[in-house]
Amino acid sequence: MKKFLFGFLFGIIGCLIFISVSGSSLFGFVGEPFIEKILEPSVSPLPTATPTSTPLDIVEKIVRDSSLSSVAIQTFQGNTLKKYGSGIILSSDGLIVTTYELSQGQTIQVLFEDKIFKASVIKKDLARNIALIKIEGSNLTVSGLDTASTYESGREYILTGKMVNLSKIITFSQKAIINYVQDKTILMDTNKNDMLNGAKTINYSGQMAGMIYTKAGKTFLISAQIISEFYSGSIAE
Repeated sequence: MKKFLFGFLFGIIGCLIFISVSGSSLFGFVGEPFIEKILEPSVSPLPTATPTSTPLDIVEKIVRDSSLSSVAIQTFQGNTLKKYGSGIILSSDGLIVTTYELSQGQTIQVLFEDKIFKASVIKKDLARNIALIKIEGSNLTVSGLDTASTYESGREYILTGKMVNLSKIITFSQKAIINYVQDKTILMDTNKNDMLNGAKTINYSGQMAGMIYTKAGKTFLISAQIISEFYSGSIAE
């Protein structure tokens, strides 16, 4: 009887050991997981991304569009070139805003679309360093003024205008950041550039926030609000 019981117990233990060892393989505990393989999701190829505009693309478009209403300006005393810079077309018949110093001179020459115009001074304001000049034109592209612009330290803009190089009119541009704002004085941080007088200040929406002038080696912004007030007062007179 005892032999029978011992034999029976050893038989059960042997079966349990067999099930334990072989069951690990059957139920996926040894080798590659059986359950995980069944539940593993299928992998689909990712769709090709649609190309998007880079910041450089945006800047190039803003400068290109802005150049349509910018002009190059040269002032002469006799046959001597005294000053040069840019101007901004504000009316389709040829009213152009620029800096005060670019309205000084015996002759004011405006270069636009491979043409040369002689300009006359309509009004100028030394205190605000701004002037309105006129050429004989028609159907000219006009620059809008973003009079709702706000000005805060750290805000970045694009400065762009026109210059003459070996009798050829070319567009230039560079970036600038507002250094500080105090009352109506707006100081800009940018590379020093003798061509900046009269250049447009454009935000990244392509709107004109003002005009640049340089003084004592520093670069300042005349706001769109001041330009608008000066222009409206000039044509009302």
